[in-house]
Amino acid sequence: MGTTSSSEVEAERILRSLKPATRTEAEKGFKRIARGAPAFSYEDFEKSLVSIHDLSGALPRDVIRKLFRHAYGSEDAVVGWPEYVKALARYEGKGPKRAIYDALTEQPEEKDKVVLKILGCFAPGGQGDDAGRRDLLDSLEHTIDVILSGGKVYMTDRQTDSSSVLEQSLSFDAFVKITRVVPSALDCLSAVCDPVPRALPKPALRYSLDRERSLLTPPRAFFLSKVLGTGSTWVQVFHSDKLGKAWPSMLKQVEERQRTLILIKTKEGAVVGGLGGATWYKAAKFFGEEDGGGGSSVFSLHPVARVYNCTGFNNNFQYLASGCVSGINPNGLGFGGQVKNFALFLDSNLDVGHSYPSATFNNLPLHHCTSEGGKFAVDQVEVWAPQDVLDQEKEESEGNPSKGVLHNEKFKADQMILGFAGKYQAHHEQA
Repeated sequence: MGTTSSSEVEAERILRSLKPATRTEAEKGFKRIARGAPAFSYEDFEKSLVSIHDLSGALPRDVIRKLFRHAYGSEDAVVGWPEYVKALARYEGKGPKRAIYDALTEQPEEKDKVVLKILGCFAPGGQGDDAGRRDLLDSLEHTIDVILSGGKVYMTDRQTDSSSVLEQSLSFDAFVKITRVVPSALDCLSAVCDPVPRALPKPALRYSLDRERSLLTPPRAFFLSKVLGTGSTWVQVFHSDKLGKAWPSMLKQVEERQRTLILIKTKEGAVVGGLGGATWYKAAKFFGEEDGGGGSSVFSLHPVARVYNCTGFNNNFQYLASGCVSGINPNGLGFGGQVKNFALFLDSNLDVGHSYPSATFNNLPLHHCTSEGGKFAVDQVEVWAPQDVLDQEKEESEGNPSKGVLHNEKFKADQMILGFAGKYQAHHEQA
């Protein structure tokens, strides 16, 4: 990189136009691929890509080869620092979605199949996870097929005649829709299409109760990486097969806890769930607006794989009620929608639930993804919590056993206002 050729000057000019963090990543990326040499070949590129993502040969070589050709013009290219910086500038200029889509158009086969191939490489396999990996890919393929055929994946989508709309190639609009409803797809594809090699940290799972019958397999955790947070560790804190369908036991693992993952398997085999971004407390009304509820999500894992994030249309993020006797407010746990017509609801008996379309998440019914929605019978319930939240709870309980959401200032203020209005008991009936 010590020459003063016009290409080097241009490369330095481009580099100066990039953000400092991007410049640093570019320098590290080039050194990683070239391994100290002044340039790198396709073979170097392939070794770097396979190594950094631990793909172990899972990513088809023809895919890697054509990604290289798209970035550098030829499979025989010898890429020096100037060529590398120019490729990075093209990628940054287009933006990840357009750059990735253009790279996928280099493939000779149907582009939706290439998306599945690349996603499959990042879904952990082996060690007993092969069945879970296959299940995830089947669910992803179902979702992609629905999008290609003009079907509905969001409540506000217009239904089209699938016989006249079926696309064998992936349009850019359809690709963008896939990255919205499968948010981990963009990170995954960016990791292999970006000229700068990027690691893709995956959530870590601690099966403290039952690994064999868990609904959260490593491939599903990968799919939910945008929801769970990349590089985070999640702990299994409730499993109905292990602890029974006991509402008090489940409530103990939810109440006064933030960022809790709820998973439900229906009697018909659908797997659905939600992430509570706000701290849970019994209120028999929607809450979470000022406590991270905007980070809440609902999702389907089987037979389709889809994630629905908050739309901002309303603040009906989370709901939790226990011991209500008026009949107005159902006892149980819910996400989004309206009372008695939730985006996802689990009754306190842990035997039934329901899912309806909601403006909160713009979702279709999660358990069978039709326009109608309705009740379902519950087969299994599971709750997960982040390790850092559990660690913080432990520290706080050791330092101040009485500390919790029911003692914080915000909850006290809500309680006082409701008390003045004479409505506190109606909204917070204790068991």
